[in-house]
Amino acid sequence: METKVNCLPVYIVIDASHSMPPFEDVLNDTIETLYDELITSPRISEFAYVSILSYNTEAEVILQMTDLQSMDALPQLECGGVTNFVKALRLLRQRIEEDVPHLNDAGREVLRPVAFLLTDGQPTDEKGHLSDNWKPDYAALVDKSYRRHPNVVPFGYGTATAGILNEISTIPG
Repeated sequence: METKVNCLPVYIVIDASHSMPPFEDVLNDTIETLYDELITSPRISEFAYVSILSYNTEAEVILQMTDLQSMDALPQLECGGVTNFVKALRLLRQRIEEDVPHLNDAGREVLRPVAFLLTDGQPTDEKGHLSDNWKPDYAALVDKSYRRHPNVVPFGYGTATAGILNEISTIPG
């Protein structure tokens, strides 16, 4: 019987909306710091796979799921558009649904995914108005009955409030 090697899917989900330009340098530095922390931790670097998603009016995959040790460059982001959490959450779930079976097929025993969500903390609708329309998608993503539900760890910038960061965190405090 073949022994599967553990694998931790890590998603870095980045708010690249129009409200983020004052924080572009900090945002890019945070991505680099997260990468440095992951790659220099022997307990994580050996089995972490990373994907980077970006969202504003739309959401997109910036970096497909990649073995952390084979990454050679980090993307630099430019900001614009609205803070559409709905698009980000839907893309995150879609990527988890595609990446986990692919990792399993590659002989990996996939651990519970983790998503680092970097945001200024003010979710909006498609027109840029503050909105709670993201909450049903978030609830479905982190629901324990969804067997691939990720841990969500938010990082806030600018106008991010403790309230919204706590709402999108699966880890208390």
